[in-house]
Amino acid sequence: MDILSLEPSRSLYNKVRGGFIAQGFSLSRWCDSHGLNVQNAQSCLIGTWNGPKAKELRAELVRASGISKPFLLDTEAEPHQHNAVAEG
Repeated sequence: MDILSLEPSRSLYNKVRGGFIAQGFSLSRWCDSHGLNVQNAQSCLIGTWNGPKAKELRAELVRASGISKPFLLDTEAEPHQHNAVAEG
C-alpha cells in the first residue's frame, strides 16, 4: 500500500495519535514543533480535508508517528465479533 493512497478515517487518526504517544509526545506537540495547525492534521487524517496537500500531510504524519505498515493494513479490518454463549 502506497502511503499517499491511505484512506482517511477516525481509525487512522487514532492510530497516528497513538504512534506519537508511544514516542513520548502528542500529535499536538509534534504539530506545534513543526509549525502546523493541529486542526489541519486532524482534518487530513479523518478526511474532512482531502486534497493534494492534505494527502501529503497525512503521509508525513503517518511516517512521523512511527506506525508500521502491518498496523496500517488493519485500518480497514472489521472488528472481531464475539458470540455470546447462552447458559441454560
